[in-house]
Amino acid sequence: MLLERMEALEFLEFSKKLDTSNEADARSCISRAYYCAYHEVKNFVEEDLNIDIDKVKGGSHERVSKTLLSEKTQRLKGLGYKMLTFHSRRVMADYHLADECHQSDADEAITECEKILKILDECKSKN
Repeated sequence: MLLERMEALEFLEFSKKLDTSNEADARSCISRAYYCAYHEVKNFVEEDLNIDIDKVKGGSHERVSKTLLSEKTQRLKGLGYKMLTFHSRRVMADYHLADECHQSDADEAITECEKILKILDECKSKN
């Protein structure tokens, strides 16, 4: 059975449904919230800024941040820094299992994703 194509915002909605009082769900929440932001920002860079991200050197996540950091406006540079920081949190959640992860970390990830989405909306309205 072919499933309906998923939208990036569904990652955020899913992350909000997780029981983040247990560590596995808290880590999953951070990861899903990050991927919502990543896909939305990547789409913005490619479609709104009209930049071919595949031509930028680096890994897929690095290319998104690097592209934003090279932009002229402070708003877009700030978004690039937010994505770098958020990516570090996602890497911790997914790969550094010895590091502690709390419900508050998951809550912060959801808040950070929502802030990034708000910045994107503001940037789109100015284009």
